[in-house]
Amino acid sequence: MDQALVATLGSFDGIHRGHQQLFARMQAFARQLGGRTLVLTFDPHPAELLRPEAAPPHLLPLAENVAYIYAAGADEVEVELFTRELAARTAGEYLQHLAGHYGVTHLFLGYDHRFGSDGRQLSPEEYEALAAQCGITLLRDVALLYGDERPISSSAIRRAITEGAMEEARELLGRPHSCSGVVVSGQRLGRRLGFPTANLQRLDPLQLLPPAGVYACRVYSLPGSTHFVPERGGMLYLGSRPTLGGNLEPSIEVHLFDFDADIYGAELRVELLSRLAPERRFASLDELKTALSVYADETRAYLAAHP
Repeated sequence: MDQALVATLGSFDGIHRGHQQLFARMQAFARQLGGRTLVLTFDPHPAELLRPEAAPPHLLPLAENVAYIYAAGADEVEVELFTRELAARTAGEYLQHLAGHYGVTHLFLGYDHRFGSDGRQLSPEEYEALAAQCGITLLRDVALLYGDERPISSSAIRRAITEGAMEEARELLGRPHSCSGVVVSGQRLGRRLGFPTANLQRLDPLQLLPPAGVYACRVYSLPGSTHFVPERGGMLYLGSRPTLGGNLEPSIEVHLFDFDADIYGAELRVELLSRLAPERRFASLDELKTALSVYADETRAYLAAHP
């Protein structure tokens, strides 16, 4: 008898606690069958192709999404190129593709997940019947609820981040929201003010950022980075730099505590732990320097209280 292949499919942006529950349950099920697991995800996000004006910003770059899927226990991850031809497939046609191309025997789906060009018209029973015709057993996970009994979802996490509610986002994700980027040269103003910063250029320009302001953060080197930066607490500024006349693209500048080295070109992941102050315009650089000292003290106090 061929080995069972238990699969799931979806965009899985952010790999939040609901996704983690789904992966854990399918992994346990596969082990009971003596089989393995496969997670199918898509690039680009389907909405970016079909409804670009309404496409949501990314919670994580694709490579980090894939890494978190593997960390959640998946045996194999496949990133399928999402095209208009793929979008035109009916649910039945895509199930045939899963069975014929990958050898899927069991399909786990999120509690409300639909797929296929005709998916909105299909009932759960019709999905099951179509899957059975392809030799696939279809199973549905249950929703993971939080707070006021709402399901954990990528949209709920985006709302929390957009509002600057980083603690709520962390509760839903199961870890802090992060932003990844490469360190690029800046104006070196922070160094002149006594607070040297690493200026980050996002690896994924479509990744969601929280509101402008000052954040407590932790910084890590990404695997394969040209420079290794040991884990550090830090103070992150995100915004348009209104004191210096403003800029169109948001600046992402992080001051790493107790660290001073040339790390241009380093690829960093910055976990945004808490928004400590909104962005504001200062009357002078001296006033800005004083504020930075206050922010630094507040940030160190937060990090000490939240190790």
